Amino acid sequence: TLFRPEWLTIGGRDWIIVPMALIFGGVMLLPRQRVENRTVWIWFGLVMILALFLTEKPRTHVYTFFMPWALIAADELSLEWAWLRDRIGFKLAAVLGAAAAAILVLIFGNYAFQYFLNQSEVMLNYFEKKPAGYWVVYDEPDNKARFGFPLNNGWKVVGELYREGTLQGSFETNEKEAWVPAWYTRGEDRCRRDAEWFFEIRNLEPWADEDELAMEHYLRQGFEKWGTVQVNDRDKLIIYKRTGNHQ
Repeated sequence: TLFRPEWLTIGGRDWIIVPMALIFGGVMLLPRQRVENRTVWIWFGLVMILALFLTEKPRTHVYTFFMPWALIAADELSLEWAWLRDRIGFKLAAVLGAAAAAILVLIFGNYAFQYFLNQSEVMLNYFEKKPAGYWVVYDEPDNKARFGFPLNNGWKVVGELYREGTLQGSFETNEKEAWVPAWYTRGEDRCRRDAEWFFEIRNLEPWADEDELAMEHYLRQGFEKWGTVQVNDRDKLIIYKRTGNHQ
């Protein structure tokens, strides 16, 4: 039903959870399983169903079931390895296995490199820089799903400045969402009326001309530029301090 989700939509609700729960429940309850096998299947099945079918937008929380998923896949691969070794011999099986492993490392290693090591910010320029050849079920990750990827937008510097006491007091920012600044400022108050600091970043959300004008108007009410955070020699975050000097 991945390609025909309407098949399991009844009364305006998606009931894909029912067959999936029956399938994974059956696997969990299979007799004569080793305890460790059953434990991993319960771990994988319950967390996967919770993340994919009982959460509105699981986003990067799908990583919570990747570990048991990897263990299950490794267990199956070990069985296939034993089957292949018994039929064609250890040496040839080892060569084929090493070749297959090398290909998979190149495929998945390139994906990880593009997102986590490449200096170009893929998630901020998704359509231009997304790795080619990797199939996904979405057209574009929503902005909150990008929280699990490196952004290099300067917020960690803000967190460090708060930690060492260089920055103190409430703040405001052009970041529309609450979770990113709350995380990096360690829960410091975000108060538009009494903010001592303003952090201007390159937003992930669509940024309209009206937003730009509103930010400029706010900064004219007593803020002056205090510092700039650079990443790879590029300005990524500008810090403004309230001085009371209206412009």
